[in-house]
Amino acid sequence: MDEKKIKNVIKKIYLSSLGCRKSEKVLVFTDYLWLNRSDINKKIFEHFVAVAEELGFQPRQYVYGETGRNGAEPPKELWTFVFGERFINEFNFEDIIRKNVGYEQLLNKKDAVINEELPDAIVAIPFYSTSHTNFRKLLNAFGTRYASMPNVEEAMFYGALDVDYGVLKSVTQGKKAEIEQYEAVNISSPAGTQIYVNFKARQIHTDTGDLSGTGSFGNLPAGEVFVAPVEDMTEGKFVVEYGMGRRLSDPLEVTVEKGKVVKMKGDNELKGYLEKVFQLNGNNAVVAELGIGTNNMAKDVFNVLEAEKIMNTCHIALGDNSTFGGKNVATAHLDFVIFNPDYRWC
Repeated sequence: MDEKKIKNVIKKIYLSSLGCRKSEKVLVFTDYLWLNRSDINKKIFEHFVAVAEELGFQPRQYVYGETGRNGAEPPKELWTFVFGERFINEFNFEDIIRKNVGYEQLLNKKDAVINEELPDAIVAIPFYSTSHTNFRKLLNAFGTRYASMPNVEEAMFYGALDVDYGVLKSVTQGKKAEIEQYEAVNISSPAGTQIYVNFKARQIHTDTGDLSGTGSFGNLPAGEVFVAPVEDMTEGKFVVEYGMGRRLSDPLEVTVEKGKVVKMKGDNELKGYLEKVFQLNGNNAVVAELGIGTNNMAKDVFNVLEAEKIMNTCHIALGDNSTFGGKNVATAHLDFVIFNPDYRWC
């Protein structure tokens, strides 16, 4: 482990990406699943806190139990730690977890939050992503800058995280300008993907790594253009070659009709996991996102946080897209990367 290199990249994240300033309040949090996977992870977590102190910020740290899936709301203890008991007591927390209480309802109780105690910036590094949660969206509404880094790994600090953010921003915005000329796309791949995605009238978003603006949010590593498709207009199939941290010996073929998964064939472990997630909430089976990777330093095909940023890939997500312009409220958000895609834009 090159601790000097990792600390330098963390400094770049704080200063160049998040734009943190002296005396700002910074919260670094994770879950025990990620933290206890290795001593290296524990070191990375410690370095995020220590570098924040060295740079003159006011860091706090928090560790909680795992949530079980990407896009699930973090547990009550973290909500309370961030927003305070007065705010949390306004709700039945189970309704927050199940998303029976929506973002607008949460925001309506903003007067119960002590704004001065909220973090100015967050580094979120749990195993399971908090990107597509009301927790994250609400913090952005209060002005917090939010770097989501689920299941970040040491190797990323030597590659996909160590980028020139100016160049990345330019490339990503260029790709966005290309896509904005169209309203739909047919995607095929050598593995067998054949799918039509319609995103008419939906806003195209970018993840450039520039999280310096008030209420900014993005993944790190950064580097994608993404959109919430029209929920009932995706048709066809996509083929998943990597999942559960491995290359699938029997790729999973996912068939979609009117925007929703209707059949799966292939890897039994991944298929079984998805069936359980769909049983939790039927909206978890809805196609939620189309994204295109733009980070030329991203290489790792096994970790979806990095894999979805690889150049010459796209990814399709299932589940919640209500946090970035869609209408599907769900309790999960699951990304699947398509390699070497071919596009026919229309």
